[in-house]
Amino acid sequence: MKARIEFNKMSQIVRADSKLPLVEIEKWLKGHGYSLGLRRIPKRLRLGGALEKRFDRMDEICIGISADTKWGKIDTKPVPGSATGPDFKKLFIGSRGIYGKITGAWLRVRRREGLK
Repeated sequence: MKARIEFNKMSQIVRADSKLPLVEIEKWLKGHGYSLGLRRIPKRLRLGGALEKRFDRMDEICIGISADTKWGKIDTKPVPGSATGPDFKKLFIGSRGIYGKITGAWLRVRRREGLK
């Protein structure tokens, strides 16, 4: 299965597979005039690893995840932080894979500075 990126320009949300390196996601977004807004990105760090280790501001940027657990697959919907109810993505972000493997994520992106 090939890793993929889906982009919703209207809501400024990107959905990416966890096996994609962050630098590849950032390069793809740069071509569309957007950015993740991270300060520095190690070349070998993949999206799944960045979320499981809570790299930089990933817990703020991530608005939804897909994960495989021993109980089945979990897909959280990409909703704003003000939504009510339990936030299952926070259970997985920073857990280092204890509760399951993150397979994809919805990330909030922003326009790159200097572009209109």
